[in-house]
Order: sequence, then C-alpha cells, then structure tokens
Amino acid sequence: MRNKVVRLSFKLVILGVIVGLFIAGFQYLIHEVTALGTYIFTSNNSLLIGVFLVIAIIISFILIFINNKDKGYLGSGIPQYEAYYEGNLNLSPVRMFLHVLFQSLYAYFCGFPFGGEGPSITLAASISHIYNKIFKEEDKEVVAGAASAGFACAFLAPLAGICHLIEENRKMLSWTFFLKGLVIILIAFVVSYFVYPHNLLPIKALNFIDYRYYYIFIVISIMAFVVARLYVFMIIKVKDLSKKMKYFLYLTPFFVLLFLYYKTRDPYMIGSGSDILNDPLFTSSIILLIFYLIYRILGTAFSNSLVVSGGLVLPMLTLGVICGSITTILFEDIIPNIRLYNSLFCIVGMIVVFSSVCNTPLTGFCLGLKMGKPLVVVLPILIALVLSTSLSYLFKQKSVYKLLEKRLLN
Repeated sequence: MRNKVVRLSFKLVILGVIVGLFIAGFQYLIHEVTALGTYIFTSNNSLLIGVFLVIAIIISFILIFINNKDKGYLGSGIPQYEAYYEGNLNLSPVRMFLHVLFQSLYAYFCGFPFGGEGPSITLAASISHIYNKIFKEEDKEVVAGAASAGFACAFLAPLAGICHLIEENRKMLSWTFFLKGLVIILIAFVVSYFVYPHNLLPIKALNFIDYRYYYIFIVISIMAFVVARLYVFMIIKVKDLSKKMKYFLYLTPFFVLLFLYYKTRDPYMIGSGSDILNDPLFTSSIILLIFYLIYRILGTAFSNSLVVSGGLVLPMLTLGVICGSITTILFEDIIPNIRLYNSLFCIVGMIVVFSSVCNTPLTGFCLGLKMGKPLVVVLPILIALVLSTSLSYLFKQKSVYKLLEKRLLN
C-alpha cells in the first residue's frame, strides 16, 4: 500500500512539472506568435504582407482538408474531454494535442478572437492522457486534474484552478480525486510561475466606492448576465448552423482575411481582447462599445465552429469589461469621479459573464480576488454573483461547454 502511494505521488509530481513547463511554454508561444502576426501585417512591406497572406490562406485550406478527414477535433477540445470523463467519447490524446496546438497557434497569428486558456486546459489534459497510456493506465481523475492545472497555469491562479477542479467535475468528486488534482495543480502552478510569469488579467481594482452607489453593481450584473446568455445563444446557434451547412468550414479563409485586415486597422477588434483589458476606457462612445460587444460575440461564435482552436474565457471576460465601461459612461453624470472605479465595474462584469456562461461562480469569485485589493472587490463580486447565479438557476441556464458537448455527441 505504501509503495503504491509513493509511486502515485511520484507520478503526479512528474506530471505536474511536465504540465507546468508545457503550459508556460505554450503561453510564451501565444505571445510571440501573436506579436509576429501583428508585426508582419502592420509593417509597410507589401511583399512580406502578401507572402504571409497567401501562406495563411493556404494553411486554412490544409486545416479544412485535415479536419474533414479527421473529424471530432474542432474547437477548444474542452467539450470532447468532458464527454471523455463521462465515458461517452473515446478520443486520441495525440490527435487532440496536435489539432489544438497547431490550430490555436494559427488562430493567434491570424488574430481570431480567442484566448489561450481553453487550449491550455485541453493540452494539459492531453498530456496527462498520453502520460496515462505510457503507464498503461486509464485514470480519468488524473486527466481531469491536469486539465484544471492547465486553467490554473493559464491565469496563474492556483485557487481558481482548484475551484475549477471542484465545479467542473462534480460527478467525479471524491477525496482521492481532489488530492490528486491538488498535487498536480500546485506543482504545475509553481513551475509555470517561475518559467513564464505572464499576466492575462491586467485589470486591478484599488479604489473603494461609497456604499451609497452599490446599486450600480445590480445594474452591471443584469447587463452582464444578458450579455452572457447572448454569448452562449450565438455560440450554440452558429454551432447548429455549422452542422447543417455542408461547406461551413470553407468560411475559414474569409474570416482569416477579415481578422488579418483588422490587424492593420483596429486592434480592439481582434485577438482575445487583451488590448481592451489593458485599456478598458478606450472610447467614451456607448454606441461604439455596443458595436464592439456585438462584433466580438459574433466573431467568437463563428470562429468557434471553424477549423481553428482557442479559448472562450478571455473573450467572455472582454465582454464583461465592455459592460463595465458602458456602465461607467452611463453613470458619469450621477457618481462623482466615477472613472476611478471603472476597474471595479469591469471586474464585476467579467466575473458575472464568466460565471453565467460556465456555471462556475466559485471559480469566478477566485478569479475576481486575483484582480485588485480583496477588501475592495469581495463585497461587489459577492453581490453580483448572488444575483447572476440566482438568475441562472431561475432560467435553468446550462454551461456553454455542456451544450457544446451535447451537440458533439449528437
């Protein structure tokens, strides 16, 4: 018994180190590939732009051909692994790893509106799945634990990773499962933090707002909840449309051209939304903010059904930031110095959208604590989560990943 525990502990520690190293490397690659694409398509070198434009289009057709031959590996890969945990789907971890790795890096280069957290989860799960096969085991608890470690490493938020482990795996939850996941998450986080200490959540709330104005968090919560449901609705509707249209994947080159064009025109319309997260009040026009909101919902919804991979979390957090900025502008004549609290409004919007889309309020709460002083953010986030979670329960809303999993299995 003792030897078995020692062997398992050694296996989990080694796996945690591998996951931490790889996800840190992957996050670094995301940054470099995105920067490379921006450098090329914002340069004044017409020949360079033309060559890479042709290469990007050729790659899109290659990916269409590969995915038509090797079906079932589109998207972030999270719905596939959730189906695998429940015993409803057999998948090749090597194929999943290769599909998600190359399709996501291609998407970041072209400027598709995706984040790096979804592929981080899937790649970590695939690594652990392969690791199991090397040891000739089928330990789904280890795979699920590694997936949550991928989430923790993507955001460098170990507490959020632990909550993700609990909330996303309620049916599998046990003390042995929790302890396995905890070891992998903590080891992977430490390794990832020291290898590449990136920051996907640059917004920080530092200023208290008077309790007299706390009603504003109710306004933000309702707005963000509506945006979250619209986000889920569009993702699912476009996914259904892609299943009905035989040649839907051939829209990929069109979107490649669209996002590469906007690389040269407007950085706020491409990528995960990092430019908006770094500059939430980039415009004082509510009309323009609503335009970006709708554009990003549609862009992510269509991209999610094409031959590219990417995460849905950072795009949804960006939608929350836009909700917070809209609120700031709406109440500018009512609350004195309201722009001082814009970061707090954005964080509340982010957490409401995230928890409403994923049905993971506890994970959202932990992500919120990472952004700013705890005493500043705790009460507003709690108010928002209680309201948004109640609305989700009232309207019987399901996680976007569960809805995508259902369509995958159908």
